[in-house]
Amino acid sequence: NSVSMALGQFMAMWRSEGLEWVFSYADQGQNHHGGVYQAINAVYIGSTPARTGFMLDGKLIPQRTMHRMFGGQGPDAVVRAEALGHTVVRVPGAMTPKHTYVIPCGAPASRRAIRKTLAPLAKPYPK
Repeated sequence: NSVSMALGQFMAMWRSEGLEWVFSYADQGQNHHGGVYQAINAVYIGSTPARTGFMLDGKLIPQRTMHRMFGGQGPDAVVRAEALGHTVVRVPGAMTPKHTYVIPCGAPASRRAIRKTLAPLAKPYPK
């Protein structure tokens, strides 16, 4: 699988940069369950909670996009967006949860130690 091969190359790059592990997410709102992470034996640690989103001119956008576009996600950013002619509505819980995976990518002994440490937090893979 080309995606698994690409992840393998990224893992080698991360390892060469001294990283021992990385987080990755699978968006439940896009019907993703993280199959590619399961294929590389990543540790599944559960889902994030639903997050606040914003309706910007009728389109749902995440907090990060709001921050990137208007320098924040609080009331000041909403005022800035509205000053530019946008309609903004804060929508608590609008962004779907994400499946959370930890990808051990260090040396083999490090990967084993990380899996052992995370074992009490690990959950069965979602289907």
